[in-house]
Amino acid sequence: LRFENRMTVVHFKVQRSGEYDEPIKSKTPMVMSSGFRRFIARPIYSTHSSHMDKHKFERFWQKERFCVASIYAPAHMVPESTLLFLKREDTGSEQFVGSGSVLSCDPNRIILRRIVLAGFPFK
Repeated sequence: LRFENRMTVVHFKVQRSGEYDEPIKSKTPMVMSSGFRRFIARPIYSTHSSHMDKHKFERFWQKERFCVASIYAPAHMVPESTLLFLKREDTGSEQFVGSGSVLSCDPNRIILRRIVLAGFPFK
């Protein structure tokens, strides 16, 4: 296919499952199964709001709330569903942590990280 090997920034709208209760930090390696592809990725999480053009970076994947997981991966079709698994270090098995679908393949999505500055201005 023409665009099968094209790489881009892919955004997934995901929700946690009720089975996994531990916190999941951003950039944690996960096994993602999207369509016929299966790969290891380190997603960053951000808020999901359709009426804003800037989105807030989230350090943890919050429970019972949709968020957007962004990764650099091959281009996906938009309605494609995805499953997310966390690989356990001790046993080597995979645990199901969430599911969702492809939101968009847009490298222009702005993800802002809030920083609190402390101290005095120095000239």
